[in-house]
Amino acid sequence: MSERKRILTIGYGNRTLEAFLALLKQYDVRHLLDVRSVPYSRFKPEFNREAFSAFLKMHGIEYRYCGDALGGRPEDESLYTQDARVDYNAVRNSEKFQQGLQNLIEHWEAWHPVVLMCSELDPDRCHRKRLIGEALIGKDIPVAHIDQNGHEQPHVRQQSLLTDEPAPTSLKSYPDRLKSRKK
Repeated sequence: MSERKRILTIGYGNRTLEAFLALLKQYDVRHLLDVRSVPYSRFKPEFNREAFSAFLKMHGIEYRYCGDALGGRPEDESLYTQDARVDYNAVRNSEKFQQGLQNLIEHWEAWHPVVLMCSELDPDRCHRKRLIGEALIGKDIPVAHIDQNGHEQPHVRQQSLLTDEPAPTSLKSYPDRLKSRKK
């Protein structure tokens, strides 16, 4: 498989819009899929869904929101453990995630340079590696992560990410927060 046929991931973290855009251009990204469960930020409002998608469009990059199916904090409470941690194995096996993954693969197969974006800067701490990257590698689709320093790191399957141990989340009350947001 050629190097151009990989799926990239990136997190914006503390990057400015300009630095983020420079990385997208460096990696020839034309299609960005936002995999944040909630595509908004109190700390970086320039990355809020509407403003960010308009910014990308001005620079010739297509934006799509996919966090409802590929996000790391699903709405379905059955995808959490009793101690309110996201159970990545349950998410990986859910119908919604599988459909979102299939949609992503169809987009990738159309030969579009594509990047998955989340807020977490470090791919090792993000669901885009631990959940989505592992699922893609399991389907023999090459994945690489743009790290904190802007360097591309090929995804190497990690046995530790395949266990039944749930991935930690900093928002232990996330399902409750979702309920209150919908009211």
